[in-house]
Amino acid sequence: MSKNILICGEDLESGGVETAIVNDAIALKKKGNNVYILAKKGVYTKKVESVGIENIEFEFEFINGFDFNGAKKVVNIIKEKEIEEVHIHKFIDIPICVPACIIAGVPYVAHIHEGLPTSYDWIMNSYDMYKSMLEIYLKNAYRIIAITENVKKYNMQLFNIPEEKYLVIHNSINFELFDNKTVTVTPIKKLLLISRLSKEKEKSIQNGIDLFAEYSKDIANCKMRIAGNGNVEKELKEYVDKRGYTNIEFIGQTENIPEEIANADIVLGMGRCMIEAMASKRLCCIIGYEKIKPILQNDILKLAEFENFSGRGLPDKTEKEIVQEILNLTDNDIEKILEDNYNFAREEFDIEKNAYSIEENVNIEYNVEEQLFEMLDLCRQKITEERKKSEEIWKGKLWLEEHYNNAIKELETLKQLNKENNKEHNSNFIRKIAQKIKIRKGVK
Repeated sequence: MSKNILICGEDLESGGVETAIVNDAIALKKKGNNVYILAKKGVYTKKVESVGIENIEFEFEFINGFDFNGAKKVVNIIKEKEIEEVHIHKFIDIPICVPACIIAGVPYVAHIHEGLPTSYDWIMNSYDMYKSMLEIYLKNAYRIIAITENVKKYNMQLFNIPEEKYLVIHNSINFELFDNKTVTVTPIKKLLLISRLSKEKEKSIQNGIDLFAEYSKDIANCKMRIAGNGNVEKELKEYVDKRGYTNIEFIGQTENIPEEIANADIVLGMGRCMIEAMASKRLCCIIGYEKIKPILQNDILKLAEFENFSGRGLPDKTEKEIVQEILNLTDNDIEKILEDNYNFAREEFDIEKNAYSIEENVNIEYNVEEQLFEMLDLCRQKITEERKKSEEIWKGKLWLEEHYNNAIKELETLKQLNKENNKEHNSNFIRKIAQKIKIRKGVK
């Protein structure tokens, strides 16, 4: 059954969530749906447009409250495109997309990619209304998709949402995009590191760089390419230069990740790129947030999957241990690992099976007045708080001005007194000097 589906993101630049959005959109399109992506255009725009998915240019921003003017624009898009189902992927979408869906009476699916408490801490510490906004968002969602069981459990604990609302669907990929025909053989010479070059992943990327440096001591003419961009790119390049590491190339942001993986022997990274490496029948190693992890193979795949290939829960390894692990692999070992990994990934992460849409025609009945009142009341409370703060600030400002003006008056008084004192002191000094002069000249 064909439906008109709107997927809300932030932008279509490269990134884990962005790739998930693109993969979902393409899979839902292949199932016969009309799919639209509401996000700022980026490197993936051409890709989605080439298969008939419209990227509607829209700029979201974090707002401490609900944005009803922005919601009005999205309601108009929903009406114009006759949208029947909305998917919301990012926290930044909530202020606009949640009221829009409720006003338009369209069911929405909440996608929860955030697995770490710090993800929620950041948003709720930065914007104090977001705790209540997230509760409204999740309470009104038709379904909540969590990427792991742990993500689901943490989300339930934090927001007290009933378990029947949740589905756990792991990050999934389009296997057709990845070339798995090239055979990987020893010696391993081409390493590829894929990551957003951001502050929270800086240590992780350094782990990968150090691993390559250690490995290149044993294997001549090996190379590593680093794919991705971000706000610590300069620092990472300096990290490489200061240590004199050679044969490392930063290739920046790229939409040709499948081609890059196909040209590598081993992929280093976390999350989705590990699945993509398995789909391409390439060796892969999770570089971890703090410590590097073992080469992925049959005995740890389930454990790695449980935490979305972040490395949490896996044993730590040193760079030397990983190097030795790679050097010990025979061609037969590699062939078995890659075949096992591929079969596991195909079973668990095929987007053709995992792309979610609401199966039935849903006539969702939001209590619009109640929900909008709750949102408006939240905003009213915030305005009242801010007004109170402003009044306190204003009173403080008046108090400071009063004391400042009094201090200025006191200072002028002191200056005047000082001036008069100096005048009297100077007159006495001059008289004394004059008297001395007279005495020296014999004048009485």
